[in-house]
Amino acid sequence: LKWFRLKFYLPGIILQHPNRANPTHVAKYHERPKLASIFRESDRWAHILGVPDVGALNDHIVSGRSGEIIRIAEALHEKKIAQIADMITNSEHKKKMVLIAGPSSSGKTTFSNRLAIQLRVNGIKPVTLHLDDYFVDRDKTPLDENGEQDFEALEAIDVELFNEHLKKMLDGYEVEVPIYNFALGKREYVGRKIKLKDDNIIIIEGIHGLNEKLTQSIPHENKFKILFFWLR
Repeated sequence: LKWFRLKFYLPGIILQHPNRANPTHVAKYHERPKLASIFRESDRWAHILGVPDVGALNDHIVSGRSGEIIRIAEALHEKKIAQIADMITNSEHKKKMVLIAGPSSSGKTTFSNRLAIQLRVNGIKPVTLHLDDYFVDRDKTPLDENGEQDFEALEAIDVELFNEHLKKMLDGYEVEVPIYNFALGKREYVGRKIKLKDDNIIIIEGIHGLNEKLTQSIPHENKFKILFFWLR
């Protein structure tokens, strides 16, 4: 290998290499402290569980100790969720909404429910909004490069209506939010109304949670963003 770069980075090194588009050029290194801290935390958890590699995990399973690993992992996860709830509660700027992003089937809903419980422990009462309920009517869904409906595109969501409702809720107004009828492919209003109180916070989950365009009407300092995924 002629084109690479090594960077000392506790507790090891970072190996930088070119990409396919520019195979003779190593791009400038950009610091990602949050990602680095997650890798360190993941390594620490693996050693707490006693499974630093797949071989160790297999040994635990063969010896009948897999239940113990699951219980410890669940406890670590619950502790982390409690820490996140404390960060939201004790934030310098009062957070009015929590946005949880992650790929499909990554466990966002389960995580949201558990976070909601921890927030209630801290005296905060979460209100959940589902982005799916703000899908545009199916005949207006954007198409992908293959001419098929792209339900994961931001344009598949009525962002304007979503922001209008968020703004009204945070201004203290009662808002009737829609429910998306997937059988008919359109939004319906069935009397679900939301009026926020001082101890409420909105939890929103969806793949576009980190996209500022989704909640463009809300000041950045009022939002708490979480990227959620399982490492499989």
